[in-house]
Amino acid sequence: MIKSGGMDKDEIIRASKNIFNQFTDTCLQIPDEIFFLQPTEKWSIAQNVDHLIRAVKITRLAYSLPKFFIRVSFGKPNRSSKTYEEW
Repeated sequence: MIKSGGMDKDEIIRASKNIFNQFTDTCLQIPDEIFFLQPTEKWSIAQNVDHLIRAVKITRLAYSLPKFFIRVSFGKPNRSSKTYEEW
């Protein structure tokens, strides 16, 4: 299904995989001593990556739940959804 002015599900999946692969390749090029270095009062690159992984897992779980459960738990949105390009 293609939405007017937006990407369809398969295009979003392909784009997400491409971005993930680019991100992974970039992380693998960073030396360990920099990747795990934690500046004062800041997160290391490794901690940021861990945070992203945890956030994606929760988001994936939310998208796997039935819509009625989300609406009962969190209410109905007060605006229309944005397209992929708008995000």
